[in-house]
Amino acid sequence: MIGAEIYKLGKRGMTKILLAVLIGIIVLVNFLLLAISNVNLPHPGEMMGEIQNMLGLPAAIPFSLMLISSFGVVLAIILMASSLGNEYNWRTIRTALISCESRFKFLTAKLISVALFILLGMIIAVVAGFITSLITTAIGGYAFNFDFANGSYLRDQFLQFWRTFFVIIPFTLLGFLMAIVGAPPCRASPRG
Repeated sequence: MIGAEIYKLGKRGMTKILLAVLIGIIVLVNFLLLAISNVNLPHPGEMMGEIQNMLGLPAAIPFSLMLISSFGVVLAIILMASSLGNEYNWRTIRTALISCESRFKFLTAKLISVALFILLGMIIAVVAGFITSLITTAIGGYAFNFDFANGSYLRDQFLQFWRTFFVIIPFTLLGFLMAIVGAPPCRASPRG
C-alpha cells in the first residue's frame, strides 16, 4: 500500500508544484538578499554585514533549513491535505478503503508516503539552497571558503535537518486530522 501511495504522490502534479514553490522561495529569497546587500546606502551599519553573512556558504544550509521550517510547513500541510482530499474529490476513497485490509493501514500508508515525500523535498530544497548560495557567492564576489565544513558543522546541520523535520510533522498531522474530520461522509450511490 505504501508503494501505491508513493506512486500516486509521485504522479500528481500538485507534488511537483509544491516542490517548485519551495525551491522558488529559497532561490528568490537568496537573490533578494543579494540585491539588498548590493544597495549603496549612506550608512549601511551592521545590517548589511548580517545580510552578507546569510549569503555566505557557512550559512547556506542553516538558512535553507530556516526557510523550510517557515514555508515548508505550509506546503507540507497542503501536500497532506491534498493527498487525502483528492481521494474524496476523485471518489476513489470508497474503492481504496474496500480494497485494503483496514482503514488504519490505509491511513498509515498515506502518512508514511507523505512523510517520505517531505523528507525528499527537504533534501532537494537544502541542495537547491546550497547551490543558490554558491551562485550568490560568485555573483556577489564573496570568497569561496569551505573551511567551515568540518565534522562539528556537518553533525550540527544533520541534527538541524531532523529538528526541522520534527517541526513540520505536527502541523502535517494536524492537516491530516482536518482532512479526515472535514471530509464528507461516504454515501451509498443510488442505483438505477
